[in-house]
Amino acid sequence: MERGRSPVVVVLRKEDRPAARAALARLRKVIPLAQIPKVEGYSLPPGYFCLDELEVKGDTAVFRGQIGPVPAPGSEITMDCGTTLTIALRKSEGKWIVDSVTIAMC
Repeated sequence: MERGRSPVVVVLRKEDRPAARAALARLRKVIPLAQIPKVEGYSLPPGYFCLDELEVKGDTAVFRGQIGPVPAPGSEITMDCGTTLTIALRKSEGKWIVDSVTIAMC
């Protein structure tokens, strides 16, 4: 997810899944949506990953979200609305491994 950069900070839109938060916090720093720093020109600054979906079913999991930078909406029309990552994982020999990564850019 970081593509060779420093580890991202995971941003949770909802705080209604404490087990998911605890699992993510073992891997990355986790903050609520209200704590995203205000950076002029960005709705999601570089270095932040806003989690939209986390689904675990047995030995498979999928998580999806936007990774910064995401430009702030402005008066100009732009085609840049950020990058969404969907990462599918599966458990193999007790470890989670990445099965596939889908990158959607607009």
